[in-house]
Amino acid sequence: MSDPTSLDGTVVVVLDFRSARERPAARAQLREAVAARLRREGAGEPEHLCFLVVDTPAGLTEHATAYELVMGYPTLGSVRVLCLAVGDLPRGREPRRLRLVSVLRSTSVGVLWAADPQAGGETGEATGGDAGAAREAALGVLLELLRTPELFDRVFAGLRHCPSSTAAPAVRVLEHDLSAAARGRAWDGALARFAGDAAAEAPEFRMRDLSGRLAELAGGGPRPAVDRFHVPGGPADTAHRACEQALRDIDQARSALGRVEGLRSGRPVAERLARAVEDAARALRHYRDLVAGVLRDSGGLGAQPGDAGLLLSDAGIAVPPPVGGGRPRPAEEDLGRYTLRMLDEGLGLYAVAGRLTVLSERLVPLPAGSRLPDLDRVCPPSPAGSVSTGHLFRFASSRPGSLALVAALSFLGSLWPGPAVLLVLLPLAVLAGGHLLAFRARPNRTAGGRVLLAGPAQTVAAAAGVAGGWALGAFATVPPWAALAGLLLAVLGTLVLLPVRWARAVDDWWAGSGADCLAVGLEGVDEVLAEAIRQQWWAAAERIRCADAARALAGALRAAAGTAGEPDGHWGADGWDGADGWDDEDGADDDGWDGADGEDDDGWPAGPGRPESGDAFTPAPQPARPADGPAPYGGQTVPAWLDPGVGDAGPALLCILVSDLADATVDALCRHWGLAGSRARPAPASGHPATPEQAVRRAVEAAHVHLSRNGVVPVPPFARQDRWRGDPVALLGVGPQRLREALVPELAGRRLQPLCSPDQLALLSRDPEAARLIRFAPEAVRPLLEGDSLPDGTDGAVWTASGRFVGALQLTPLRLGTVETVWPLADEGPNDGVGGPAW
Repeated sequence: MSDPTSLDGTVVVVLDFRSARERPAARAQLREAVAARLRREGAGEPEHLCFLVVDTPAGLTEHATAYELVMGYPTLGSVRVLCLAVGDLPRGREPRRLRLVSVLRSTSVGVLWAADPQAGGETGEATGGDAGAAREAALGVLLELLRTPELFDRVFAGLRHCPSSTAAPAVRVLEHDLSAAARGRAWDGALARFAGDAAAEAPEFRMRDLSGRLAELAGGGPRPAVDRFHVPGGPADTAHRACEQALRDIDQARSALGRVEGLRSGRPVAERLARAVEDAARALRHYRDLVAGVLRDSGGLGAQPGDAGLLLSDAGIAVPPPVGGGRPRPAEEDLGRYTLRMLDEGLGLYAVAGRLTVLSERLVPLPAGSRLPDLDRVCPPSPAGSVSTGHLFRFASSRPGSLALVAALSFLGSLWPGPAVLLVLLPLAVLAGGHLLAFRARPNRTAGGRVLLAGPAQTVAAAAGVAGGWALGAFATVPPWAALAGLLLAVLGTLVLLPVRWARAVDDWWAGSGADCLAVGLEGVDEVLAEAIRQQWWAAAERIRCADAARALAGALRAAAGTAGEPDGHWGADGWDGADGWDDEDGADDDGWDGADGEDDDGWPAGPGRPESGDAFTPAPQPARPADGPAPYGGQTVPAWLDPGVGDAGPALLCILVSDLADATVDALCRHWGLAGSRARPAPASGHPATPEQAVRRAVEAAHVHLSRNGVVPVPPFARQDRWRGDPVALLGVGPQRLREALVPELAGRRLQPLCSPDQLALLSRDPEAARLIRFAPEAVRPLLEGDSLPDGTDGAVWTASGRFVGALQLTPLRLGTVETVWPLADEGPNDGVGGPAW
């Protein structure tokens, strides 16, 4: 059964009353501190609120007003306060009792008295500072334990069962993490791999990786038909229709000229074909000049958008609307998803920036004036100059095949014996008449063109055929019916040969005229115009906006990659002195209210060295390990009750950290763009990163702080849940047995270290049954501990969702009569800080 005091979704606000600057003196000041903490946690106003207050034993009575402000903080639910009293009782106080102001004797308050956070370190040496600084470093570790919501709830519940809700702690903790040196090496290597190589070429850009509206914009948009960008009845439409009509007239005249009628009465048809060619060339030149003027005047580099639109309208050219019904998804959203997919694929920041740069170049509208050379290539300024109708018309030729056919027909017609052989003149007369008609009906006649009839060669071939037929008839007996059949075949063959020769000659002449280039030129002009519309005017504003966004995003990624890839690293491995703001001897944090909570305004943890503003990150301090003596821990001696991390980076660690960086960047960019799919808790509107560069920086910061606070094994809140994080034993080199001994120190014969001074020990209860033992460990190591069944005594262990500490904490109550209640004098009550009513 769960403890009734355990509250889900609580936020622990850390306050340090030892410093006057940290101690609230007015309600407005406290409200500001709590609101800042909630913003940093990315949470709304909680129903229940928890305060972890650091103070001195004397301050438990001297700071009554501040405690009244905290206890009276308005919430819909309850306020719980855990006071951590640090230090011994004031010297000379008799009798030696712990005095609590009356407001702290509430059931909503528990007091944990740690007179010596170092557990005997008051006189110990510190490697990086004095004893006071080492004490503050130990206190920082203790605060990180207590600020964990699950452990806060259990400690508070344990204090409720102690007399006066007051107890002294004894702890033994194992840091289940890498050593500081290994963590630094792994982090630097992960940053370098995540950033990538600035000098390497960008991966090949693939259009298939784009989707939605972005793919349409990058692909140049739709390929509209001519009637989609011609305004009906406009100048461009009229000129285009005139070209089409002239081309249709050419096709009709060309078809009529190639038939038998064209040979029989082809002169009018040939003249009509010549006129159609001239009209088509003239119409094409007019349409081509109109398009060239539009490209030159409205598509130049200095053309204003308004002037370009007016010129297009005057020319009768309209930009087609987006394809498809309904409003398309914004291209910027598709751009964001494309970037997120590349990061999920494991590409480095420089590689992603390179692809985005290529995409930007594809998206940006190109000046239509740059298409003028293409227009000159597909259609010269004077189309008529490329058409020639006066070239040679080849009706007959002297090729062997043509001559053999004439000789064969003459041979068939001359098989008659004797004078009857003169009947061969009949097919020859037909052949000669066909040549005469071809000479008169040739299509190049109006242009003064010549005709090739091959008369001498054709005559010689006919004579040879007649001679052969006469010789056969003279020296062999040819039946009359055979001679008649040969004559008829000769006449019919000649009648078939003439139209075939005519049609082939017309086709050859037409192919040599270049008139087909008129139709090709019209199609080319239409294609150039369509390309210009798509490349400059179609969705121009959206493409410019998207190209600018891609270019800006690429620049932001390069800037972030340049910062991350620096040798020293602006996100270096951190020590304890910078992680929680407990590096000052008096416990004050330079960042003001609740600076120890280490979270940024948008729910992203703030790590060491995080600046208030600007682009640069200050490297976190790197404590050096001395040649002899205890290992440094954040620049101070390791507390006696803490076993620091000694794990070394395994081969899989680098890939895991790179994946965490990618996942954090994806999540931060989702927050920036407002896309669905943010894996961490939602941030308030005021907490979203303002720019992509800021989002990337905060993402790297979040991954860094998670590594520093929680270690490698726990899954970050922003990470993809399907990513494999590797074997914790192989990653850290810490086996399950050591974890069990940390969770149950009795297994190794180790005792918990009381955080008490010698004077405080006399005030503690001697009843062993009164002590409350709390065991805790991160949920991430639970599978390791449960592998061979949990040790005895761990049934009530606290499994924390975050953190990297495994251990036990014991609450030893004070003896009856050692806690005294102090009633403050009546006064005006807390000031609201603004002169108004309370709260």
